[in-house]
Amino acid sequence: MTGWQVVLATCFLASGSAIADDSRSLAAQAEDAWVAKGADVLSAEQLCDSYGQYASRAARRELDRRHTFTPAEWALIDSQQIQVGESELALHCTWGKAPVNRTVTVAGPLKQYVYSRTYVYVANGRIVSFQDHSP
Repeated sequence: MTGWQVVLATCFLASGSAIADDSRSLAAQAEDAWVAKGADVLSAEQLCDSYGQYASRAARRELDRRHTFTPAEWALIDSQQIQVGESELALHCTWGKAPVNRTVTVAGPLKQYVYSRTYVYVANGRIVSFQDHSP
């Protein structure tokens, strides 16, 4: 979230709109407030980034409303697992944003998402492979 989004969401939360027994972090609650206010204008990628990073309930509701994923895809996302063939969008929902390296090959462009100990390779909007590093 940008600075103004945090301020806006914090003001929204201070107005009593947050659920009192919500045990999630203030950042997650603020993200929910921000998403809820602008869900209709946010792209699916923005909603997935919010869900992946903050587990935003409002983002999940909007993605469900749009029928973005099948129940099988949601099962993978909710279990924090990825698989070959899964969409790039599902990757964003599962693990949030990550630095991206771009490689151009004879077969076309390839993206490499760099997560902590995992590199995920995407071509044509689909996960084509991933590589885990052992500690």
